[in-house]
Amino acid sequence: MPSDITEELFLRALDSPSPYFGMDELSSLRGYKAEQKQFQRLLRSFVDQWVETGVYLDGREGLAERGVPRHEWFKRGQLLPDAQGKSMALVTVDTLVLEVFHQTRPQVSRSPDGIEITFPTYEPKREAAPLEGLAEREAKRFFVWFLASDLRVKLGKCRACSRYEIKTRKFYKAGTYCRPCKAKASAGKITQKKRQDLQRQRKETLAAVLKSWGVRMDAISPAMRKRLAGEVNRRVKGEKGITMKWVTRNLRPVRLSLST
Repeated sequence: MPSDITEELFLRALDSPSPYFGMDELSSLRGYKAEQKQFQRLLRSFVDQWVETGVYLDGREGLAERGVPRHEWFKRGQLLPDAQGKSMALVTVDTLVLEVFHQTRPQVSRSPDGIEITFPTYEPKREAAPLEGLAEREAKRFFVWFLASDLRVKLGKCRACSRYEIKTRKFYKAGTYCRPCKAKASAGKITQKKRQDLQRQRKETLAAVLKSWGVRMDAISPAMRKRLAGEVNRRVKGEKGITMKWVTRNLRPVRLSLST
């Protein structure tokens, strides 16, 4: 593998505003910064397509299952519409790798542990113009290093903020998120559950009040709705009490629950 690329350098290449991608001697040339941005855009695109091949149609993500088509992509031998993007991503990755390995074939040898495959160093040819095609050549070189490293099954991309991060597990039921976004999502789920529990409790209380008061469902006046809202608020404490409008919106589902 290319010895000048490291895990730290690769991650910086993905997320840093000014990613290093070699060729320091060219950094003073006009147009270098534009190539720098193009390099990062291409590298992220290659990595994202690889990552996408490990995402299930229902949102689950298997980091160790990237790079191979799955049965769920097909139905009766036909590629499902939702899987077309994943299939195209896999084709793009395969095509890119074949393009790179067309120049230098991998070395296969036997070792005490079995068969060992050594990935070749991809050294793209330099054109007469130093910056011409530099971004694409270096993005492909970095991507081949990525596929030959453990990062290919460790790198995750946050679904919320698109930040890349090394993950410790190989399977995620809800997809991969970075630590800050995961904390926000967890806090949001807790808040949502509290609201749902409060809503359920209020409906149950409204049903109990209607039953104990013997209120006729077909003759509930605005004054009665106001009384009902006040009684529910008295019995169930929440950050904000319910209003007459809430009673009106929920009378029908509550009535249906009472009739079952």
